[in-house]
Amino acid sequence: MKISYLIFFCFFVVSLSSLQGLAQNSDIADSTRQKVSFADSPEDRVRALINDGFIVIQDNPKKGIAYTNETLKDTAVINSPYLLDSLYRFRAFVFGDNNDRKRTLEAHLNRIRVLKELDTLSNQLASAYFETAHVLKSQGNNELALPYFEKCEEVCREINYQTQLGQVLQDLANYKFETKDYGGAIEDYTESAKIFEDLNKFLFLSGVAYAHIAEIYAIEGKNTLAQNQIEEALSLADTSDRRFFEYTADIYKSAGKVYSKLGQSKKSISNLLVSKDIYERYNKFFYLPETYKLLAAEYKSVNVDSAFMFLDWYVMMNDSVINKENNDRIAQLRFEFEEEQKEAQINFLEQEKDILSENKALIEAENKRQSFLIQSGVAVIVVIIILLFIAIYFFLRSRKQKRVVEQQKRLVEEHNKEIEDSIVYAERIQRAVIPENERLLAVFPESFVFYRPKDVLSGDFYWVYDVTTNDQTKLKLFAVGDCTGHGVPGALLSVLGVNYLNLGAVSSHINSPAEALDYLNQGIVQTFGHSSKTIRDGMDIVMGAINPLTLEMYYAAAKNAIYVVRKGEVITLKGDKKAIGNDESASDFKFNDFTFQLEKNDMIYAFSDGYQDQFGGSAGKKFKIKRLKELLVTVSDEQLMNQKLALESTFDDWTKGYDQIDDISLLGIRV
Repeated sequence: MKISYLIFFCFFVVSLSSLQGLAQNSDIADSTRQKVSFADSPEDRVRALINDGFIVIQDNPKKGIAYTNETLKDTAVINSPYLLDSLYRFRAFVFGDNNDRKRTLEAHLNRIRVLKELDTLSNQLASAYFETAHVLKSQGNNELALPYFEKCEEVCREINYQTQLGQVLQDLANYKFETKDYGGAIEDYTESAKIFEDLNKFLFLSGVAYAHIAEIYAIEGKNTLAQNQIEEALSLADTSDRRFFEYTADIYKSAGKVYSKLGQSKKSISNLLVSKDIYERYNKFFYLPETYKLLAAEYKSVNVDSAFMFLDWYVMMNDSVINKENNDRIAQLRFEFEEEQKEAQINFLEQEKDILSENKALIEAENKRQSFLIQSGVAVIVVIIILLFIAIYFFLRSRKQKRVVEQQKRLVEEHNKEIEDSIVYAERIQRAVIPENERLLAVFPESFVFYRPKDVLSGDFYWVYDVTTNDQTKLKLFAVGDCTGHGVPGALLSVLGVNYLNLGAVSSHINSPAEALDYLNQGIVQTFGHSSKTIRDGMDIVMGAINPLTLEMYYAAAKNAIYVVRKGEVITLKGDKKAIGNDESASDFKFNDFTFQLEKNDMIYAFSDGYQDQFGGSAGKKFKIKRLKELLVTVSDEQLMNQKLALESTFDDWTKGYDQIDDISLLGIRV
């Protein structure tokens, strides 16, 4: 009985808190407050806010902001992807009606993110692509909008979502219209109109298609066809349902354009004014600039004062709707959504390649830029080598000075300080060339690295890079290297290794992991080849290149191997038995490329031998590769951070009472 009272009391307190929070916001209707306060769950509260919010914003968009703010309290605890989609869609409409284009786009992109996590196609996902594209298009970013329209069409055809397909075909036709592909545009408009006629609903959308076909006929001088098409379109305009006002306004705007082309100025102005009134009535700011501009042009020969008035309105509204801040934010958001970013970036690079092929001067400038980058990289390597040799010099000098008599103790201490500063500075140099965690996650969002040098400086290194091959394939690169020795000598080799990998990544002549290792091998050999004595220092390294679209991995390896854990089993991917640098293999040796087909959720591991060679445990023996593989299988299904913590704690437990004998680098990547 006491438990029942306690439950009732808790529910009463929560309800009272909700009432107090809602009461502080006068923009939320009393009826909504009551629904939210007595809702049984966060999902029910959010549904009430969304349903009532959509009604509120039809009359007063500003009040919708209060409803979106109230939903923020429950967003984090909602598990239903479809309810989250409805929530983000509501926010997008609220921010759109308040002319906040940045937050509108963010909300639509969140819809795509949530729905794609379901790994299934749906009507909601198609609509999310469609509405995201319209936000980008409203900002004048047609090139960014196009991939989203195409994604929408792809999903609609796959799941036979005819209503949305009919709509997106019109937007694709609009793009062809703007790029003067009139034949392709008419084909898409016609297919769209037929879809809605076959469905026998939303016939006003057939009207929109006919209106745009009429515009094309008017441009081509086919006046009779244009006249017939626009009259058919106007007959299908639906002014009875306020939900479809945008399409109705679009038909009247197209009619204004067509009648202008036909020389019927009075009809043009009449239809444009209807379009303007509809957009103004429903606060659709981003459609108004074009309408004002058309009215200004049409009034120019009828009423100069009205022409100047609409021209002023066009300038003010255009500056308000399409501004630098919005476009800057949209450009930033483009890079936050990897799949869409890749499509847009590939299109951009293809266009850039066409331009470069047509303009010899630009090609020469690009070659000079690449040459400058390579020369700069070589200069950096030289400076780093000098600094590291300075560090070596001071280190060796300090050992001699320690034997100085007690009278020179103060001088020795001063020199020791110089040595420590040099080594610390050398460590900064090394850390500067090895990717920070932000860089690692930017290239591989699902990854971690366990990196623990034996001393301040390390002979191990890891490396990641985004690259585009000569055939415009996007690849994600990774490498893990283990240089001969550790401390200063190993650090010198590791810095050289990273810099040669960076130089290889920007070279247009290197297009495979094996070619990259050949370039690295040649660079190391040439760097130490001027010595009168043979220097046998080198490195073991693995390098992989993952195609994120096909999940193919191309790899090459010098002595080390790559390990893939799939469904509790370890797959060992070996390469060549030759190390990088001077060894007893033939000087003309070339590394081999290998290919491996990855699967979703595979774990890739690449590591140096520091972990497996570490002495420890109760018997003071090596950890060994077999035990390490078993450990990787055990942790492979865990979250990436938990994997790293498990590997670190296992190593620390193993080494209790023993010194670390070598540098450790272990890179994990989930695909």
